[in-house]
Amino acid sequence: MDVLRTYINVPQIHAPTVRVGQPATLSVVEYPNRTFTGKVTRTAQSLDPSNRTMLTKFRSPTRLGVASRHYATVQLVLPHTVPSVIILGECLIVRGSGTQVAIVNDQQTIHLQPVVVVTTTALDWKFYPAPRGTICG
Repeated sequence: MDVLRTYINVPQIHAPTVRVGQPATLSVVEYPNRTFTGKVTRTAQSLDPSNRTMLTKFRSPTRLGVASRHYATVQLVLPHTVPSVIILGECLIVRGSGTQVAIVNDQQTIHLQPVVVVTTTALDWKFYPAPRGTICG
């Protein structure tokens, strides 16, 4: 059987949710109306410190004419584990009583929503709870 093997670099933020056996789809520009389905068959289980990604192996049962060294896009179906939203720094209101975000509510009035700033890395900020309504930016 012809097998398509592809190695992908999964960003650090998604690495903990990638599992062996997880379904994925692959597409290449040369075949715009064709997708290749397969599964994750192996992960490095560690991050590459130079680019903060985890090397992951994807395997599809058939190559269907895809040559080696094609640029491909792989889509993994990842669980949504943490409700979060990205908010621009200039949208935060930091006061002694806590951090807030100005939102427009259903009555079209501005409401200051308290948020808790959580960071997992210097470049990955998350805010909880995710405010409903229009967010600055």
